[in-house]
Amino acid sequence: MSFELLALALLGGLLRIGPPLICAAVGDCLTQRAGRFNLGLEGVVPCTAVLAALGGQHGAGIGVLAAVAGGAALAGLHALCCSLPRSNEIAVGIAFLVGGTALARFVGDGQLAVAHPSLPQIDLVVEAAGRSHVLGLSWLLLAALAAAVLIHWGLRATGAGLLLRAAGQPGGAAALAASGRSQTLLQLAATSAGGAFAGLAGAHLALFHPGGWSDGLGAGVGIGAVTIVFIARARPLVAVLLAAGFAAIVAFGLALQVALGTGGYHLFSVLPFILALLVMGTARRRPGRA
Repeated sequence: MSFELLALALLGGLLRIGPPLICAAVGDCLTQRAGRFNLGLEGVVPCTAVLAALGGQHGAGIGVLAAVAGGAALAGLHALCCSLPRSNEIAVGIAFLVGGTALARFVGDGQLAVAHPSLPQIDLVVEAAGRSHVLGLSWLLLAALAAAVLIHWGLRATGAGLLLRAAGQPGGAAALAASGRSQTLLQLAATSAGGAFAGLAGAHLALFHPGGWSDGLGAGVGIGAVTIVFIARARPLVAVLLAAGFAAIVAFGLALQVALGTGGYHLFSVLPFILALLVMGTARRRPGRA
């Protein structure tokens, strides 16, 4: 395979793998900025993919709305559970991770053979190896990128952004209470918004061409997004770049598999998470910065 075709396969894989990860990461920036760590996102994404597949039987738009609403509801439930006295958000997150994954598999089994409409896409025509190739660009990716820019601006330049950042700071509850605001409500709103973006990720997985549900759909997206946002320190634009980098590594493994017929894809699939663990471990050893 020529270099041009390898690059084309890499770009195609990036456009397919990147959008769900970017959507989930952008939303989780809101969650972590508010001081919540939602490991349950790994269970939310496959659940929203199932909802998108079910709603998609009545139209792709209905599927997207179902996924967004379901993601917001599940993430909001996570936030409520974490706000209970003596609750542990890591334990709650693991429960949502395991329960959401199992629920998605149970409900989604009946959707395996059902055809679904695909989301509209922007066709990108690329010339490679003397031929024209068409790649699909998801509108949901463009929406997530626009949201990342708006969130970046909003966190820095608006009163709502200031309140959200205060909710995630040590002593934020007392400061917010003094101004008549509730840290719990702010965290509930931010976590629900993060879940809505996870719903966009699930909708892309289930409804972007060729569309449909398959066992294991969405695996790794939620935990990958949470890891990316942790490394990015909940900065939306940095999170987008890291998510694109993660997706590029996985897409490169896929492209190599197509080009060389090797079985190295699984190594490239886990490599981003290995690198993330190394970075997180290094960050924990360094003195904290204000």
